[in-house]
Amino acid sequence: MPPKQRIKTLAAILLTMASTASHADNWQEMQAQLATLSPQDALQALLQAPPAIRQQTEYHYWLGTYALQAGDTQLAITHLEQALLLQPDHAGAWYDYGMALCRDGQRTSCQNILEAAKARYGLPPALQQQTGPAITINGELRSHVGRSSNYNAGSQADRMDILLSGQSISLPLSGDSRAQAASYHDIALDLQLFSHRLPSISLNTGFYARRPISGQQTLAEYGNWHGELSHESGNQRLALNLAVFKDSLLGRQSKIGLWWQGRQAALGWQTGIEQNRTQQQPYLTLNAGSSLILGRAGQIRLTAEQDQRQTTRPGQSQRRLAIGYNLPLLLLQTARLDAGYRWQQARDSAPFSPLTGTTIRRQNLQELSAVLTWPLTNTLALRSELLHSRQQSNIALFRQQETRLAIGIAARF
Repeated sequence: MPPKQRIKTLAAILLTMASTASHADNWQEMQAQLATLSPQDALQALLQAPPAIRQQTEYHYWLGTYALQAGDTQLAITHLEQALLLQPDHAGAWYDYGMALCRDGQRTSCQNILEAAKARYGLPPALQQQTGPAITINGELRSHVGRSSNYNAGSQADRMDILLSGQSISLPLSGDSRAQAASYHDIALDLQLFSHRLPSISLNTGFYARRPISGQQTLAEYGNWHGELSHESGNQRLALNLAVFKDSLLGRQSKIGLWWQGRQAALGWQTGIEQNRTQQQPYLTLNAGSSLILGRAGQIRLTAEQDQRQTTRPGQSQRRLAIGYNLPLLLLQTARLDAGYRWQQARDSAPFSPLTGTTIRRQNLQELSAVLTWPLTNTLALRSELLHSRQQSNIALFRQQETRLAIGIAARF
């Protein structure tokens, strides 16, 4: 190698070494400063760190750790995943990633990650000495005000053709059966309880209520309560569900179901049976489904349902097939956008009504949704929802369309 070329090469090596050392020194100085700050302030300082520091594994690890301490679970998951991509044997990132998944409610993934980390690295001294409450309660309280173009899920048609004594008659639909626009307010509470002594058992419960602001009697008020007691073992989960729905137009409905779920890597599946009761008429529903997690590309779900056929409930026994897709996006490093699409096809097993003769109801539903969550503090966030759905049917009564927009606030604890 010519002398000049050797000098240039040596200079480049020295420059690279000096740059690396400078980055290391800057990171060490920054890490010392972070130790004196609160988790919230440390998180903000890391989000404004120089670009050179953002390329290091430790940067993503500590950003994820401080985000977890500050209550921003989604941000923690994102950066702890990045730390493990850069350094797969980072023990601290493994444990904190598992804890972040636990806090996010992904109990199966959380358990798998923590068990793998414990088998590979052993239990950290901090966790060996940790003593916490016997029961942990996580939850979220949400409230919105919004506007719906079809608040009562009414039909888009003004009239309906029926068969009466062999004659076709066109009758107008009543006002409470047609689509109505209205403003509304709602409130929802979700709770998750699990015991540290029995970590495989958890209880999830919650309720949702929606009321019209205008107070019109023809608008449908809606509310539901649900509860789920589940037991997890490895990649399997057994759950008992109970739900009660109340609608001012359709009345009270309830269901109790038993589910078995399993997961292998990114692929999950579930099957179950439900006992439903509508207007004092019980019936069974068989369910089966599968989901595929595509990482940052989202999740695909496929669900099939079959109601038990009964002569006492014509038109209510259905076969349903649904396909859904959800895509979570991180915006401006703090906001989260959850976009979704769902398609569902339903077909009755019997005529809807003796008035419609031998007509078998068929429906196709398409739904687009977007939920934007913008953190204000560690526990409070602005939340907005946008939904558009369209249902087509061969019976005019069940042709529906709705656009809904709401804005509110969410509090996590």
